[in-house]
Amino acid sequence: MKFLNFRSQWQGVTEGNLEKIFNLLKAMWPVAVIIDEADAFLGNRSAQGDSGTSARVFSQIASFMGDTSYRGKIVWFLLTSRPDLLPVDLKRQGRAEEHLALFYPESHDERLELVRTMAKKARVQFDGDLGEVLPADLPKMSGADLESALVRAKLRAVTDRREKVSKRSSCRRWWRWRSAPPASCSPSPTGRSPATTSPAASANSSCFSRSNDMPTRDPEVGATGQVEMVVAENDLASALDHITGDTYPAVFATTRAIALCELAAGRVLAPLLSEGELSVGVVVDVKHTAATPTGARVSATARYTGRDGKLYAFEVSVKDPAGEVMTGIHKRAVIQLARLLEGAEKRR
Repeated sequence: MKFLNFRSQWQGVTEGNLEKIFNLLKAMWPVAVIIDEADAFLGNRSAQGDSGTSARVFSQIASFMGDTSYRGKIVWFLLTSRPDLLPVDLKRQGRAEEHLALFYPESHDERLELVRTMAKKARVQFDGDLGEVLPADLPKMSGADLESALVRAKLRAVTDRREKVSKRSSCRRWWRWRSAPPASCSPSPTGRSPATTSPAASANSSCFSRSNDMPTRDPEVGATGQVEMVVAENDLASALDHITGDTYPAVFATTRAIALCELAAGRVLAPLLSEGELSVGVVVDVKHTAATPTGARVSATARYTGRDGKLYAFEVSVKDPAGEVMTGIHKRAVIQLARLLEGAEKRR
């Protein structure tokens, strides 16, 4: 039997419901009673703010658990991740006297077995043998951590239009845990390490490096990329005259300035890409406010401002020796090169 909520807002009803549960347990024995999050569910003797109901409930449960006439007939399991918060009089002999600590799996085989169990629960299928898909240095993780990583890997596989989790997509999920601080073991943005380039990010090295300096899927907000060039003849708007026969001025072309912004933003994302990935421009919203002559040196800067759904957003600007000539917003996506080329081929 698993304890559900028996509390009521009405005075005296809670204690009456609890008595009914006790009578049911007596009628059912032998029976095991499971109370999850027992530290919060059971309360304690000093609880206040509810006219003493919580204190009376705790007293009823503690008295019932300690009744020796029910020993061997009603077995209690108090589950908690914070045993230190359980009242000491519940942990004494005659009540919850056996304390079983469930630690993280120690060996690699134990971790694989737990992954198999959690994968079955989350309905995650792997492309190949599980032992080959997962890293050899799989970190110590709880069942909840493993399930979260599996669900994220499955989501990545679905995004890539694959039915099964491959070594590459699962690599990224475990990599998030590897790069998160050990104390929190959390893949949330606040727990990520700085986006820096390390040898582990190269295509020839393992993505399960033990270094905590590995980049994550997102750059740090405020990270910048910059590209410079000297305006040449083929960078001018007049270089487009031959396309339509129209006449354009011999100044730095808007299209070239936009391309420079894209290159600057691409530099921010480049260290974070896995093998076979690239970033592409999706949204450009800019204002070209001044003309730049040939021979002038121009520089484009892209500053990462965060995610917009699946897109990476940047504030971009272009400057020449006289000052700012372009400002705006640019958004990019990370995609598979093979999918990009496949889609382009279909449009012939």
